[in-house]
Amino acid sequence: MVNARLMNHFNRARAWMEQSPYRSELEGVPDPRLDQLTRQKFLEAFVATVLGTGFKWSKVESRLPRFKEALRNYDVDAIANAPNDIRDAALKVFHHERKIDAIITMAGRLAGENWDEFKVH
Repeated sequence: MVNARLMNHFNRARAWMEQSPYRSELEGVPDPRLDQLTRQKFLEAFVATVLGTGFKWSKVESRLPRFKEALRNYDVDAIANAPNDIRDAALKVFHHERKIDAIITMAGRLAGENWDEFKVH
């Protein structure tokens, strides 16, 4: 079960973006079905959100295949087990240390917590 407040907040934020002048920024951004969300899909959406913030999506999108490879196809455990190697590889694709560090930190948190509990808190 997904936290109702989280689901409501997500839906409201997405609806606002869809009606805003920034609608085009949602193009290509994954819209995960929260009731079917996995750790990997969550990380993928998190990555798109973090990388897309402050940048045109088209600029981010062109680098995503290489970035996904650097993140070992969003494998949470692989990232958590080799954060320095992942960081080095990711920085070669997307040169923003704080964004990369946020992604690696989230992967570590996902790897270290029970997924079902994480979703509801």
